Amino acid sequence: MLGRVGYKFRYGIIAFWMVVAALGGILGGGVFDQLGQTPTLSPHAESKRAADRLKQLVTDGPVIIAVVGGRDVYDEQLGRAVQDVDGKIKKLDLVVDVDDLYSSPGGQVSGDNRTTTIRVTLRANLTEDELHGVQDQVTALLHTIPAPQVLVGGKELAERAFADQSVKDLAVGEGVAFALLVVALFLIFGGVLGAATPLLVAVTSISATLLALAGLANVAPVSEYTVNIVTLLGLGLAVDYSLLIVARFREARAAGATVADAVAEAGTRAGRTIVISALTVAAALVGLLVFAEPLLVSMALGGCVVVLVAAATAVTLVPALLGVWGHRISDAKVRDSLLPRLAAFAQKRPGPVALWTAVVLVALAVPFATVNLENSDARALPQSQEARRSYDAYQKLTGSAARPVEIVAETDDSTPQLRAYLNQLQRLPGLHRLALDSDAPEGSAIIQLTPKGDTAGVQARDLVTAVRAIPTPFRVLVGGEAAEIVDYKASVLHRLPWALVVVFVATFGLLFWLTGSLVVPVKALIFNVLSVGATFGLLSLLFGRLDLTTPVLLFVFVFGLSCDYEAFLLSRITEAWRRDGDTDRAVLAGVTSTGPVVTAAALCICLVFAGFAVGQLTAVREIGVGMLIAVILDVTVVRGLLLPASMSLLDRWNWWPARSRP
Repeated sequence: MLGRVGYKFRYGIIAFWMVVAALGGILGGGVFDQLGQTPTLSPHAESKRAADRLKQLVTDGPVIIAVVGGRDVYDEQLGRAVQDVDGKIKKLDLVVDVDDLYSSPGGQVSGDNRTTTIRVTLRANLTEDELHGVQDQVTALLHTIPAPQVLVGGKELAERAFADQSVKDLAVGEGVAFALLVVALFLIFGGVLGAATPLLVAVTSISATLLALAGLANVAPVSEYTVNIVTLLGLGLAVDYSLLIVARFREARAAGATVADAVAEAGTRAGRTIVISALTVAAALVGLLVFAEPLLVSMALGGCVVVLVAAATAVTLVPALLGVWGHRISDAKVRDSLLPRLAAFAQKRPGPVALWTAVVLVALAVPFATVNLENSDARALPQSQEARRSYDAYQKLTGSAARPVEIVAETDDSTPQLRAYLNQLQRLPGLHRLALDSDAPEGSAIIQLTPKGDTAGVQARDLVTAVRAIPTPFRVLVGGEAAEIVDYKASVLHRLPWALVVVFVATFGLLFWLTGSLVVPVKALIFNVLSVGATFGLLSLLFGRLDLTTPVLLFVFVFGLSCDYEAFLLSRITEAWRRDGDTDRAVLAGVTSTGPVVTAAALCICLVFAGFAVGQLTAVREIGVGMLIAVILDVTVVRGLLLPASMSLLDRWNWWPARSRP
């Protein structure tokens, strides 16, 4: 049906997608103006409520911090220069205060007297344009200070750097991916038109995706990570889906079908597989909605849009393009592929192969058990960004946590109850320093605890747990980076079972629709979990630490992609089994017929994920490398060895409750 419609209305379909691509090129870029750092945590998390309460109590606006170093900070010439710059900054309308060594004798100075800081406080509740304008003015003035090192940063400047870097990374990633895809597709098809078909679909899909994300940004927050990750994911899926249809078309042409009949067969048969695959990937992404964390919701909505757009362009535009120039695309040639050889090996020794591949995948997952998770801050930026270098220099100078454990206590700072509470805090293990904010408004106390070791390490997280366990006669909120990690992990663990139910039930249902079997979907779920676990373990070994959101995002992306290749293979295996009812022959026939296209699709999507890997944002790079590992593991170990071995072991029970071909 899809194929015949695509062929019959091919010129209208091509014209429609050309208009969409043009609109995407013109209007889709607007999504970058709407990017922001979507909050990681739910507004109900204690650490988020603590941060909101601190904003109410501490009415100062954004802060710009400059680290000045490389010469004696007590040099009179430097002092006069800094005071002159201070005066110019204070005259700016949106600046509230400037604080440094020369205006406050207790200012921060390094042990060798060669580094100090300047703190510029801005007015609260600025618009984005006002904030960016005053940031640029203050930064320019600070850079006139005659010192070898003047590094300007701060939380808001880091957030701005994230957005700028995400745009750069996306451009570089797409450029790298496209360059590699052009070469790979030309080698795969051996001709310009064959290679051009998936590329045109990919370009159209990206334009339509940006247009859709720009619309989504008007009703829901869209983060810079969302645009980077889901856009490249959509590029990879669009190429994958296009390859599947083109491969079917070439097979039909090689069997003697006319262009019209070949388009009809390819569009209908491959189209059904693509629809099921896209729905499966989207179902995995819907699982993110269960977590209710703003960043994960942004990823879920953006990801679903991208997957559905990629599928829609593939099942409509590819048949239309093939209807126009399919007669000039060479027929399918029999190509050797690694997958049939792996499958044949697995079928000869199904028991040992199934056992040892499962053992290896479980062993690869073990390092993930001890991985450290951390929240994205300026450390996730590349060293080329001044906000990152400023953060590092400030950390080196102060030797304290950038964001200590922060406690907001709803009581006066002079009450006996608070003094007793402070004494209890002083005795907690893992505490390096305690400070009571003397500027807290009446009726509230602000306490800062600097933990020993890393600001978000095990000791810091244990300190948060210990603080929250202390009973108090007054209301207490505990925040800070370590508290955010504790809250995020608790939230994820609390909602994880429901997210798994959503993902597993949806995946099971869609694979049952594809195969008519109850056993095959269960195996697919088990294999996907093994694949995800092994990916997590290898990624932990490579990076040591992972961004807080990486495991959850990778789980749904990898799970969805695993189902993607599962659907490709199972559709052909099921067709072969329905023809003659022999499971071993069906598996080998299915793997042999899909081997070249699955290998080509895996190669292409790996090249796309290489675009992630060259990015400079740590969290995006983790996702890219993780998905690259996942695809390689899935296509070789899981689909090449474990799937054929398990199907040979179960034989006719694979197809239960049918167990015999219809």
